[in-house]
Amino acid sequence: MAVGTLEPQFFLQLLSILNLPLDSSPTPELREQIADKFRQHDKKYWTEIFRETDCCVTPVLTLQEAWERNRYAHTAGPGVWPRLLHSDGSPLTQPPDSQENRRASPRVGQDTYTVLRDAGIADGDIHTMARDGVIHMSHDPLYPPPKSNL
Repeated sequence: MAVGTLEPQFFLQLLSILNLPLDSSPTPELREQIADKFRQHDKKYWTEIFRETDCCVTPVLTLQEAWERNRYAHTAGPGVWPRLLHSDGSPLTQPPDSQENRRASPRVGQDTYTVLRDAGIADGDIHTMARDGVIHMSHDPLYPPPKSNL
């Protein structure tokens, strides 16, 4: 669960729901008591407890859970979060972890050259940084890897 009870009224509501003393001040000990309370039940239980409260406590969702909520957001009216969007602002049309979106993880250093070049760093400087061990590239454009016979 994500707890964001920064304002006093939300903090007091949290303490009340968790049956903790209302005169408590935010200390490491209280934080541990709150964590202990949350460990007593699962996310589904706490989600139901906090669903109708104005307490700044929400479940932390997996990607699949976020997708399911987003998928039906149009039927629930405004204010339903999260809204899952691509970086260009367009809505996702399939779950973020679906097979269609899977790709191999990049190799270490795979995009180093492109990122540095796009940031305006000269090829010679990039090569020097790679030669001196400052950065790692999976290939050096000045000295490309040998061609495969495959």
